[in-house]
Amino acid sequence: MASISSDRVKAQLDRILSSAEFRSGERLCQFLSYVVEQALNGQSGSIKQYTVAVEAFGYGDDFDPQSNPIVRMEARRLRRALDLYYLTHGNEDPIRIDIPKGRYVPVFLDNPVTSEASDSSECSSPNPAQTTLDTSEPAIAVVMFENLNEENDYFFFARGLTAEILFSLTRFSGLSVLGPLTQAEGQPIDYYKLSHEYGARFVLQGWVRCYGSKIRITTDLTDASTGKKQWSNTFGYDLEETSLFEIEDEVAGQVAGIIADGAGIIFKKLQSETYPKHIKFSDVTMAVLRYNNAMVTLAPWDWESAIVALNDALADQPENALLLAMLANSYYADALFEMNLVPDSSSKMEGLAREAVSLDPDLQLARYNLVVINAFFDRPHKCIARAKKVVAMNPNHPRVLAGTAVAVTSVGGYELGWEFIETAKRLNPHYPSWYHFVNYLVHFRNAQYEAAWEEAQKIHMKGTWLHPLFRAAILGKLGRAEKAKPYVNDLLATKPDFLKRPREIIKLLFVLDEHVGMIWDGLCEAGLGELA
Repeated sequence: MASISSDRVKAQLDRILSSAEFRSGERLCQFLSYVVEQALNGQSGSIKQYTVAVEAFGYGDDFDPQSNPIVRMEARRLRRALDLYYLTHGNEDPIRIDIPKGRYVPVFLDNPVTSEASDSSECSSPNPAQTTLDTSEPAIAVVMFENLNEENDYFFFARGLTAEILFSLTRFSGLSVLGPLTQAEGQPIDYYKLSHEYGARFVLQGWVRCYGSKIRITTDLTDASTGKKQWSNTFGYDLEETSLFEIEDEVAGQVAGIIADGAGIIFKKLQSETYPKHIKFSDVTMAVLRYNNAMVTLAPWDWESAIVALNDALADQPENALLLAMLANSYYADALFEMNLVPDSSSKMEGLAREAVSLDPDLQLARYNLVVINAFFDRPHKCIARAKKVVAMNPNHPRVLAGTAVAVTSVGGYELGWEFIETAKRLNPHYPSWYHFVNYLVHFRNAQYEAAWEEAQKIHMKGTWLHPLFRAAILGKLGRAEKAKPYVNDLLATKPDFLKRPREIIKLLFVLDEHVGMIWDGLCEAGLGELA
């Protein structure tokens, strides 16, 4: 800071504020101008949520930072806007202005030039450090979204949307993200180059077009190794009803959820292949893929493969937080479904989860484990309190949202669970069938038995004792004991000791005594009571 004069910082501030991204973002300009001026005036200590809201944004003296998150939200957007600015036409600026995460006080740094202009490449990256070929995990290249409007009015929006999507994708474990890459005007994407020189397995590109107040965003995901399109979607909005920032958040979340979640397109595509045929993955990536596959199928043999792969990878990397978190969750699945794959898995999972959190406090999966484990051990208050914080870490991760929804619903957080599960479904329309558990339980508890039966038919967990239990219990409540018989028989075949300790087994997932009672009543009315 001492080596950078105030005049140079002010000149850099003017450069940023006059850029396309900031010219159209009044609040971003207000935020950045205020914090920079305060810092230059020696008033860094006064830069707080309250002062930013009142002095920069014009809120009244009664502004409450606890109930109004506007400053935190705008700070997140400002950090991304600055990152995008320095990745593009601010790349060679002499000074870098940053707002470190968790703070609002800016820092001023010399900005080393990180790239040189390309003269002939069809697809160049503004950051060569991100383009080193690395086949240790699958990579997705994000090409700067193209503005198709004749005027340049929405150029900043195309760039901002690209930045939002990049940010969302980088928060998924087991996936490298390259970009934003720039495409030469009029030139097609060189998939071969992206695959062989950049190490990208998938390429995401998009286009933005406006018609009056209507805006349309088209996105394509292509397999770089084959050039074949894997997915395409079009999003439409009315700018009179939705702000550009809201559109950025929603589209980025949906794209990330659809393609990068463990149940999303990328991992499904990779899991369906013979891995070495296409790319040589590390033991860590293989373990991540095995785990993702087990999360989708829930099959005991897939969980066993995941546990073996995770332990093999941990033998070489014993302090890998991601592997520890996945192993903790695999042990949780073992305990929940009573697969008996690991001796005393229920007593080991919490220690693994806490170790993962201690190694990487910002790893969402590690903290998610503590949510489901608290539900498993019937700690409702801890489960719900942690759930809200975990979802806030990455609200675009459908699988974490869904697992959290199941946990909080099982301990009585019905409204929160419903909210989480509906968001998860919206983010990833390709979601696995167990997402319907929340709706099933809520309808069952509210005596909406026909609605619960509809949800039960959407849950396909064959090979687990839950599959027949869901159907038999609700059919019992509907008075359809004859139709329930095959499911009762299947339950007893899948779980031979069920009648010896029915309430204990039901409690594994349904947790609350109220839930256990109503499920057991349904099973008894389905004919299980006579057998007991």
